[in-house]
Amino acid sequence: MFDGPLLEQAPMPDNLPSLPGTRRLRGVALLLSRFLFPLAIGLLLALPPLPALAQDPASDPQGVSLSFEPCFDDLGEPGWIPVAVSLSNKGRTEVSGQVRVVGRILDFDLAHAWRDVTLPPGANHRYFIYIYLPDVTGPGADLRVDFFRNGARRAEGSSTRPIPFDACSNVVVVGPNPALLNVFNSNNPTSDPTGDGATPVRMRVVGARAASLPDRWIGYERLEVLVLNDAPSTGLSEEQQAAILDWVRSGGTVLVSPGPDPLRFSEPLYRTLLGGLPVVTETVNSLPDLEALGRVPFEVRSPFVVHRPQGGAPLREGVKPGTVTAIPCGFGTVVFACFDLSRPPFAGWSGSQALWRALLKPLLGRNPHKEPHQPPNTFGWLARSPDARISVLGKGLSRLPSMLLLVLVIVLYLAAIGPVNYLLLRRYNLHLYTVVTIPAIAIVFVFLIVGLGYVTNGASTVFQRGAIVSVRSGEPFAHDASSLCLFSSAPRTYDLSYDELSNPHPLFESAESATAAGVRLEETGSFALRSFPLKLWEEGYFVSQALRPLPTPIQLAPASGGGWTVTNGPDAPLLGGGFVDTATWQVVATVGAVAAGASATGSPVPVVAASPDTLFPALDLPSDRFRCAFIAHALDGARRQSTQSGPGARPILFVGLLAREPARPTVNAGWTREGEQAAVLLVWGPP
Repeated sequence: MFDGPLLEQAPMPDNLPSLPGTRRLRGVALLLSRFLFPLAIGLLLALPPLPALAQDPASDPQGVSLSFEPCFDDLGEPGWIPVAVSLSNKGRTEVSGQVRVVGRILDFDLAHAWRDVTLPPGANHRYFIYIYLPDVTGPGADLRVDFFRNGARRAEGSSTRPIPFDACSNVVVVGPNPALLNVFNSNNPTSDPTGDGATPVRMRVVGARAASLPDRWIGYERLEVLVLNDAPSTGLSEEQQAAILDWVRSGGTVLVSPGPDPLRFSEPLYRTLLGGLPVVTETVNSLPDLEALGRVPFEVRSPFVVHRPQGGAPLREGVKPGTVTAIPCGFGTVVFACFDLSRPPFAGWSGSQALWRALLKPLLGRNPHKEPHQPPNTFGWLARSPDARISVLGKGLSRLPSMLLLVLVIVLYLAAIGPVNYLLLRRYNLHLYTVVTIPAIAIVFVFLIVGLGYVTNGASTVFQRGAIVSVRSGEPFAHDASSLCLFSSAPRTYDLSYDELSNPHPLFESAESATAAGVRLEETGSFALRSFPLKLWEEGYFVSQALRPLPTPIQLAPASGGGWTVTNGPDAPLLGGGFVDTATWQVVATVGAVAAGASATGSPVPVVAASPDTLFPALDLPSDRFRCAFIAHALDGARRQSTQSGPGARPILFVGLLAREPARPTVNAGWTREGEQAAVLLVWGPP
């Protein structure tokens, strides 16, 4: 224990020099130590606590509140999942931070997505964040959303929600009447859309509010049909309307059921969906063609109003034109029902479920962007076939030394370590140095072999890219499906940046690779993949989709003397191409190089099956393993698209090879080397 005071004035030494002012300075110091120091301590103790800015933001009652919901309730399947996050700033100052979404499957954080946000005082904003969940055959996923202020280590707001996986044909209904779901919902499975009837597919119907619809077209990836019933476009933002249109143009299906107001068809969204067709309003007493499909007569108490488009094709045989009409929109279909589903005589009609099972059957299974999902089981990855894009992207990338070079290296090694080493040591009488020369020769050849590996496989990162650009003749947009294979020259992580139209994600060869790498997606105006790990000489695979506007449409037109003429767009020249009759999948004519903005008429050829060699006879494709395989992959996809197409199928197809792809990602790869490239153009012409 201390015997004296904690603070004691030290005695002044007696041998200080007697300078002028010494006594005065000594007095000032004594005054500060006795009076001012205790006064300062008292003032500090009397101050109020620091403001809320210095407190833990997570405990601030006036901070940021968070809630979220998947845009389509619990429609859980691997792939793109749009998440609507609502943030409220209850404080009096502006808050900046980051919203983070984590997808957890089977105790692994497989996916991360985040975006920066700024909340003014009193703000209540909704943000859409898109997270990509790879398919690891799990029973479901847990989504957790956190908000972190800038500089904070703890989340200020957090929320978690389970998402069970269930492979279904998903139908989303948007409209003011919740009872409308009962019109489509049925516990009976719908027959398999492929027609074999072996695998029943359950149609799952959920409702959605207009405000919760995604603002990017990739957010509709898991849907088969989007139903807009009496839904004014004024309730949708411009981004949401553009997303719906882009999804339909890229292959989606939307069912439009009008409300009582015919002026709705003058709204930009519906005018575009209807393709500019005029709509005539009529009053009728019955619709016998629909009563026949529903197998139950209407209970009509008074005439009702219908709106019939003047054009399009009947959705199926037995339905009159204008009753339920199929209107092509890009690669997708707009189904226009002339009646209002939520009003008599359809409201409460017992034949509704039978009617829509018959009408929607050909529309199920036609979404080209919906990734197949395997039911959860232990051997799911072993039972499935590998993704065709992975096998194609790696063609010809890892180049091994020739057999002649390997034999030469082996012969040189045996000669150096055997007779050459023995003769040299014998000549100079240095037999004792054998223990030194043999390891030295081995080390030299180790460096030689490693050098050969770097020469053949490369000391730099190699990119191999492919793109399939699909266009409808005369349409001002193109669907771009780009692929990238990245061959890593070192164990490191990579960042891939894409433009604002692209929606990238990795491809995984196995569940183990998915859990080891994961998906980390930064969302600003564009998407960027962050910190994707690759080992030495390991390949990483990435795909991206985009709907790109065309300043000048690419067109196919009948030639005056027979055959077809292709008019190229202004973006990239064509290296060549050919016309394919998709009814028989045979090449009927080919063209050579076509400059950007130029036209060319196909030269008739003997009818042969469509293949890379027959489409591009002037190119030496057999020696180019990658381009040959990628063109064959594009042809297989076009054949599947043609067989799955409903109304508006295009039997004439032009297959061309572009000189360059529409867009390139940016990768932080250091030393890079360009591998093979292939950009296939598919132009679907008139029948």
